[in-house]
Amino acid sequence: MRLAYYFRKEIVESAETAQTHEQILDVLMRLSAEGRIAQCIAQDVDAAFPTRETEETLFARLREFAARHKVGLSRPFGSRRRGFCYLPPAFLLVFEEESLREVFPCRIGDDEVTPLEYLNGLAGGQPWTNRSSRGMAGKKHAALVAQIVANPDILEPGLRLRGNNVQVSQDFGELGYVDLIFQDSTGRPLLLEVKVDPSELDKAIGQILRHRHLFGQQNHIRSVRVGIACPYIPAHYDSICAPLGISRFRIPHDHPGPASEA
Repeated sequence: MRLAYYFRKEIVESAETAQTHEQILDVLMRLSAEGRIAQCIAQDVDAAFPTRETEETLFARLREFAARHKVGLSRPFGSRRRGFCYLPPAFLLVFEEESLREVFPCRIGDDEVTPLEYLNGLAGGQPWTNRSSRGMAGKKHAALVAQIVANPDILEPGLRLRGNNVQVSQDFGELGYVDLIFQDSTGRPLLLEVKVDPSELDKAIGQILRHRHLFGQQNHIRSVRVGIACPYIPAHYDSICAPLGISRFRIPHDHPGPASEA
């Protein structure tokens, strides 16, 4: 993995932005020293993109990336009306070999993810894809999700909510939305697919396995827990899910305690 961090001189000279800039440089140095990135570039924007032609080449690549990964870049790198038209004061490009894998700042849903937020997550082994967005679920599904969000202990003690309807994506139009993301009591992420009816569980298994793949790749995390949750889970799903590492959670109607069948 290669990281390229570009910045303008004014952020170094401004007291408001200099601290963030120094924090970014510090994390980049630590990642490089630990051998976790193959190459790191920190360069002035004007030196890296000295002409309008070099800027337009980058804009073309960013447009393609935004369309492929379904993330918002036109506002950080321009405006909704004019599209890609200027380079922000600071931005980070993440490469795997020659492929552009991530761009920061970017907008996912209604929120912006900054370069420092991504780097801190990478350095700490924690996911950065935990921003909630508005979903299109039905009322029954929304009610089950709300029940879990209000009291995650009904599934498992020690769960901490990190996001709901969280977008994860990779190349070639691979895109998914994880119903709920938790951090468990050991610090591992837990991705959860919530279903209203047992007839949807076959679909849930395929979805959560795909989400685990996308989430792990995008966040560079190998150890990711996944689970499915439903008011009723037939017993035969134990033998289906256990070999795949999928936990099963019954969403109780009245019972206040955990309902895990990991």
